[in-house]
Amino acid sequence: MRKITITLTVLLTLFACNRWKVSKLNPDLLCHIKPGSSDGGISLVFRDNADILDMTFNLRISDKAIYCADNESKRLLVLSKSGDINRIIGPKSVSTEKNYSEFDFSSIGEITDDKDGNIYVQNKLPKLTGNSEISPSYILIFSKDGKLQETLGQDGLTNSPFYYIDNMFTDDNNRLFVVSRTFESWSLSVFKDKKREYFSVFDKNSFSDSNSSGYNAVIEKIIPFRKSNSAIISVSFYDGTRFKFRKIFRIEIENNSKLKEVTTLPDPKNELFTILEDKYLVFWEVEGKDIRFVIWSFQENILNNLSIDLEEKKSYYDEILSDENGKIYSYSVSREGISIYAWE
Repeated sequence: MRKITITLTVLLTLFACNRWKVSKLNPDLLCHIKPGSSDGGISLVFRDNADILDMTFNLRISDKAIYCADNESKRLLVLSKSGDINRIIGPKSVSTEKNYSEFDFSSIGEITDDKDGNIYVQNKLPKLTGNSEISPSYILIFSKDGKLQETLGQDGLTNSPFYYIDNMFTDDNNRLFVVSRTFESWSLSVFKDKKREYFSVFDKNSFSDSNSSGYNAVIEKIIPFRKSNSAIISVSFYDGTRFKFRKIFRIEIENNSKLKEVTTLPDPKNELFTILEDKYLVFWEVEGKDIRFVIWSFQENILNNLSIDLEEKKSYYDEILSDENGKIYSYSVSREGISIYAWE
C-alpha cells in the first residue's frame, strides 16, 4: 500500500499557478538505512532462492524523527532525518551505546509520537489461536529518552487489549486517536493524559439511510482532524460484489453527534487518503508506480491534481507516507537496505 499527503503550501502554490494542470513532485534522497542487526541497521529477511521480502519491519516518519520497527531483532530504531541514531529500544544487548534502552517487545505494529516527543508503540502479542488472524495488543507509551511511561488497553487500562489496530494519530492537544477494527465493526478511541475520554463503534448498520438501504456498507478508513474535535469516515456501498458509490461522513466527537454526510462519490477510483489542514479532502488513485490524487474542498470543489511517479528501479517494496504536517516522504527496500526520500 502506498500513502501520500500534500502540504498546504504546495497545494496553494500550485492552485495559484494552474488549477487543472497535473503537477509532479520530485524526490530528494534523505538517508539510507543499511541492512543488518548492528546498531543503526535493520534486519531485512529475503526468502532463499526467491526475490521475496518478508515484511518483518515497519517504518513511520514524523516531523521529529524516523521510526523503524525491526521485528526480526525485536527493536525500535529512532533516527534523525539524516539517518543518525537518536535512540534504540530493544532487548538486553551487549551494546554500550548510551542511547540504548532495554525493553522486550513481542511484535511492533503501528507507531506515532506527539508534540512532546513521547512515542506510542503498538505491541502485538501472540495470536489467540493457531488459525486466528487476530493478535491482541497494547499501546506502550515511551518518553523521548526511551523510558516506558504507561501501557494502554481499549479502556485506558490494561483490562482489555486492542485487537486489530488500523492506525494511530495524535492531534495538536497531544490526544491519542486509535482506530481499531474487528471482522464486523470499526471503533475510534480518544485518549487524553492516558485516560480514554471518547469511544464509539461503527458497523454496517451505522450508515443506513433511504439512499443506501439494501446495499452492503463497508468501512474503509477513519481519520481524525488535527485541530478540531471531528473525524472523517469513508464508507463504500456494494450491491452484492458490485461497487455502487462511496460516501464520506463527518462526526463531531465532543458531542458524540450523529453522522453527517459530506459527499457521495460514484467512481470507485476516488479513494479517500487523508484530510489536509482540516480544510481539504485528498483522494487518490494508484496505477503501478504512478500515483495520482485530487484535492477537494469540503464544498466539493476540485482544487488541484498532483502526481508522484516512483522511479522504475529494482526494489522489493515501495511506500509513500507523510508526517503530521503533510511533508511527503517515500522509501524503497532493496537488498542494500532502505532508502528514504523527501518529496518537494
